[in-house]
Parts: sequence; structure tokens; C-alpha cells
Amino acid sequence: MRQRKVKHEAERFDAVREYAVADAKAMKGRWGERFPGKDLYLEMGCGRGQFLAKQALLHPENAYIGTECRVSVALRAMELIRAGGNDEVHRNLLPGERREVFEALVSEKEPLPNATVIAEMILDPRDYFADGELSGIYCNFSDPWPKSRHEKRRLTSRSYLEAYRAICRPGGFLAIKTDNDDLFRFTLETINELHEGVETRRTDTVRMPGEPAESAPADGRSFVIEELSYDLHSSDYAAKDVTTQYEDRFVARGTKIKYVKVRF
Repeated sequence: MRQRKVKHEAERFDAVREYAVADAKAMKGRWGERFPGKDLYLEMGCGRGQFLAKQALLHPENAYIGTECRVSVALRAMELIRAGGNDEVHRNLLPGERREVFEALVSEKEPLPNATVIAEMILDPRDYFADGELSGIYCNFSDPWPKSRHEKRRLTSRSYLEAYRAICRPGGFLAIKTDNDDLFRFTLETINELHEGVETRRTDTVRMPGEPAESAPADGRSFVIEELSYDLHSSDYAAKDVTTQYEDRFVARGTKIKYVKVRF
């Protein structure tokens, strides 16, 4: 989707620059220095930051790092962090407002101290995070890249899944949400290809076409499917409680959200 040009983007970005990581690759293995004593969580493709900010508000004991390659979108996430996660600021901020208008709106608000943004494309997460550095990863409504020649660009492709496992500590997790049936099917197939025999513990009774009815237990650092739903917002999973902007729109339209949580 083509992004709208944001007026005064450069000056607005300067106003919240401290809420982005200037040299993210240099932080590899050192994220604990920026967020001492906190468990680290990554959101791949954080968009405007609604999910990221809400998690940071709910869990001050943790730190949340969002990645977003579109600068105009990353800007909104950074502004939300500066506004302390209060989205009322954005609702009162007219498109194209200047830096001083934003600063006046947030002058009495405390920024979120446990959230930040990497405003660049992440091709290999292992360039940014050391092995075992993260406690968990979220991948919410990523681009499905429907053409087969673009398969490797999907954030749930084999190379990305292998990288996620490497940078998560043993017992860490990957949580994925999508509205796209084909991407969800591809993701589950890729998980099974990586580790044949994936243990599943699920409450849903509906299966995707071609999905095996049973699977064997996995061990070690295998991908263990801990939670799985083809209609998240009709399930009992807590993952439905913290949403993204896209998710809110999809749910309002009656679109079913597919969800899987994998434990490493």
C-alpha cells in the first residue's frame, strides 16, 4: 500500500528521534545495556505502534523493540511512545501539523521508558540481535507477499523463522497474527518443514484444508505450537486482548484472525 506523504516529516522526526535507535546493528548483544534488568521483546513490523505501546504500558517490567521500514509510519510509532502510549494525542493531531503542535500536546505526558523503534528494513534479525538475546517475538499482520517468487520476503519464511529461533532464548516464543489464509497456511507448513513432528495443544476444532489431524511431540529447540486458532477473537487466548490498528479494522468487518504461538 502506498503511504501518504507526511508534511513536515523531517522536523517531526527530529522531535522524537530519541525514541528510535540510531545504529541498531551496533546494539547487537548490548540491548540489555539500554534496558537493564528487563526481558526483551521484538515486534517485527510495528506499524503505528498501537500494539507495541500497549504492551509497554501493560508490562513495565519488559522492554519492547519495534521494527518499521516505512519512515512515515515509524514516525507515528515514535510519537506514540513520546505520548506515553496515549493515542488521544494522534486523534487530536491533524495531518500535516508542525512539530510545535505535537510538542504542545505531549508536554505534560511521560514518554514510555521501555519501548523504542528501529526505523529500517530488517533483512536478517541476526544482524541486530545476539543468539538468545530476546524472550519473545511478535509478527502481526505482516505483508503476505502472495507471489511465489517473493516467498523469501515473507516474515514467516524459513530463513526468518530460523533467525527468530536463534535470537530467542530457550523457552522463548514467536506469536503470529494474520488475516490472510494463504499466509497462515504457508506459515504452518514452514514450521512443520523445519521440524517434523510439532507438538500441538489447541482448543479449536476447525482445521485448514490439508492440515494433519495429529502430530508427534517435538523436543529440544524444536518449534512447539503452544496456541493455535483460526478465529482468535472467538477463542479464550489472551492474545486477543492487545490489538493492532489493522486487527481492530478486520475484527470490525467480521474478518477472522488467524493466530499461532510457537515455543522454542
